[in-house]
Amino acid sequence: MKKLLVVGSVNTDLVVRAAQLPSPGHTVMGRDFRSYGGGKGANQAVAAARAGAAVTFAGCVGDDAFGTERRAELAAEGIDVSALTTIKDVATGVGLIVIDDAAENQIAVAPGANAHMTPSMLDHLDFIQFGVVLLQLEIPLETVEAALRKGRAAGCLTILNPAPAISEARAFLSHVDVLLPNEHEAALLAGEPSAGTVHDPELVKLQVRHLIGQGAGKVVVTRGRRGALIAEPGNGDSVRIVEMDAVPVEPLDTVGAGDCFAGWVAAKLAEGCTLQDAVNHARHAAALSVTRNGAMASMPTRAEVAAMMERVAPAR
Repeated sequence: MKKLLVVGSVNTDLVVRAAQLPSPGHTVMGRDFRSYGGGKGANQAVAAARAGAAVTFAGCVGDDAFGTERRAELAAEGIDVSALTTIKDVATGVGLIVIDDAAENQIAVAPGANAHMTPSMLDHLDFIQFGVVLLQLEIPLETVEAALRKGRAAGCLTILNPAPAISEARAFLSHVDVLLPNEHEAALLAGEPSAGTVHDPELVKLQVRHLIGQGAGKVVVTRGRRGALIAEPGNGDSVRIVEMDAVPVEPLDTVGAGDCFAGWVAAKLAEGCTLQDAVNHARHAAALSVTRNGAMASMPTRAEVAAMMERVAPAR
C-alpha cells in the first residue's frame, strides 16, 4: 500500500438535533447537543486511516483546547500529525450544525486556523514518499493548488473533493487525477450552478464529460440516494460512464457521508484498487456512516465495511 497524504481542514463540530431546520429569523428548540471532531480534511483522513491506509495529515489548528483535542484525536487514529501546525493566537475552526428528523442538515463554518494554511507550510513535506494526495476546499485555494502541483510533480495520484463548491477551483482541474464532486459541485464546476438540484442523470453525464474536457483525469459524482456515477476517458474523445446504486439504509445523520466516501476512495486507490472497486467499497462505507451520529465519529472500520459488503452481497 502506498502512503496517503491528506491536506485540509480541521474543525470542531458543535451539533444540535432538532425536529426541523431553522428558517431565516426563526428559532427552533433542539433536543440535544454534542461536540465532535470534524473538518473535511480531518474527516477524510480518519476515514482513510480506518480503511487501512497509512495517512499523514497536513493542516492547521489554533492554540486552544479544541486544537489540542483535535491533534490528540487524529494521533489516536494512527495518523501522522507531524505536519499539523499550531497557529498562535488563532482559534481552531468550528462547524455549527443543525440536524433535523429527516437527517437533513444546515452547516455554518468559521474556518479559524484553517484560513492560515499557506503554500509555504508544504515546503518541508517530501511528496515523493506519498503515492496519493487528497484535498478539499476548506483551506486557501492557493494552498490547494500548490499541493496538487507538488503532488503531480512527485508522481502522486492527486484527488480533489471540491467541497465546499467554489467556481475558482476550475483553474486547477488539470492538476487533478480523480475529481470527487457531488451533483451541486459538478454543476458549478461545469458552469451550470442552477443545475445542481435537477438530479437529471443525462445532465450529470454531460457535466462530467465537460469536466474531463477541462482537464480532470477521472470524475466520480456522488448522488446521495441515487448512488454514484464514474466517468473515465475512453478511446479518442469518448468517456466511459458507469453508474452504481446507493446501498439502501435508514439514515440517522448524513453529516460526513461525502467525507467518508472520499477518504475510502483515496485509501483503496492507495491500496492499488481500480477506481470502480474503490467506489464500490466507498459507497458501502458511506452508507454505514449515515446510520451513526457525528462526522468523524461515524467513519467505519475496514472490518465493518467488509462485513457490510458480505451482508448485502445478494442485493448487489
